Amino acid sequence: MLASKWLRRLRLGLPAVGLAILVVMLARLDREAMIAQMSHISGAHFALAALLFAVNACLKCLRWLRLVRTYDIVLPHREGILAFFASIFYGMVTIGGVGEITRIGVLIARDVQWSRALVSCLFDRVLDVSLLSIIACVALIHNYLPPPGRYYSFAVLAGVVIAAILGGQRIVQWCASSVKSWPIIRNMPNQAERIKSLFEATLPCVRFAKLCELVLWTIISWVGYMGTMLVLADGLAIQVSPWSVIAASALGGLTILLPISFQGVGTREPMFVLVLGREGVSQEQAVLLAMLGFWVVYFTAIAIGLMGIAGQAARRRALSISHPSGDHEKP
Repeated sequence: MLASKWLRRLRLGLPAVGLAILVVMLARLDREAMIAQMSHISGAHFALAALLFAVNACLKCLRWLRLVRTYDIVLPHREGILAFFASIFYGMVTIGGVGEITRIGVLIARDVQWSRALVSCLFDRVLDVSLLSIIACVALIHNYLPPPGRYYSFAVLAGVVIAAILGGQRIVQWCASSVKSWPIIRNMPNQAERIKSLFEATLPCVRFAKLCELVLWTIISWVGYMGTMLVLADGLAIQVSPWSVIAASALGGLTILLPISFQGVGTREPMFVLVLGREGVSQEQAVLLAMLGFWVVYFTAIAIGLMGIAGQAARRRALSISHPSGDHEKP
């Protein structure tokens, strides 16, 4: 009992590690120079950056609706959009963005099988993490390997990506058929059955044509986020190649998954310093860009999320008025 209590406290306290890292970094930087740098950026840059992130959110919403249609689920567009937007809010206020899983509520309410509802959200996240991981791998290979090893590594990476797209269905089928024999899982039959159900629900998403479509949606949607960071870099007059900003943004985005920070606060900034510093960008500029990117994305996402929550509340009120007896359609 005592051990579980301390584990809970540890989990709650882990995000403070990232904040501590940021505080230490800021204490060692020239804060006056950072404030002076802020004078370079205009309101138009902030507005355009927020708009591009909003485009990113809308495109991801369309991708999720297309993913849901994979299962022939009839979900009204307005209901799906509101659920997705609301989940953005819950994702931004939870560690690792786990709150995004709330969007499956509209599917469960329509009697969608739990495994399909969950996969529709989890696979969405897998696509994002995979794209950021590929960009991060390209950046690390390009920056830290000499030419002979670089070309070999690029070829291996390309081969892995192509194999994953072409053989995705076979890989998932193998996982579904063999999961009950996995060393860690085989002694937990109930858990093995649940994991098998998730793999089986993933199969329609990894068919070659569908997977290619979802990958394309993913690439297009992330153009909006990368555009946000490029606009902010331009506003701060940071003289650096667009590729470096994209690479830093990808590495920083992956740090959101780390349990030692809240939304990457304190872990994303070192990634920007590491990547942008190779082109002579000062630590002050790199950290400032990372922080501004976080705040623009955070407040824009919160605004979009609150719109979704308000829309859902208005819809529930409308349903309760039109069906006062309580016998109304599924929300």
